[in-house]
Amino acid sequence: MYLWTDGWMYEGEWWHGPGQVLLAVGPGVALEGEFKDGFMDGDDTYTAAAGDRYKGSWSMNLKHSNGRKSYVNGDQ
Repeated sequence: MYLWTDGWMYEGEWWHGPGQVLLAVGPGVALEGEFKDGFMDGDDTYTAAAGDRYKGSWSMNLKHSNGRKSYVNGDQ
């Protein structure tokens, strides 16, 4: 795990090529899943600071194909 002074946190195999990663990019904001060449690529979950989540396929940091957004209040 690597923690920056501004609150970013990295945990995973990203620096060594494709792999599973948890990247906290600020208070309450996280990216978790498959990364390749420094990009979200595969089945990943994005969690926003408010707690809303998007889980789905990503390709080079862009949403790709179908996914599901879940809100803190339980709506989808």
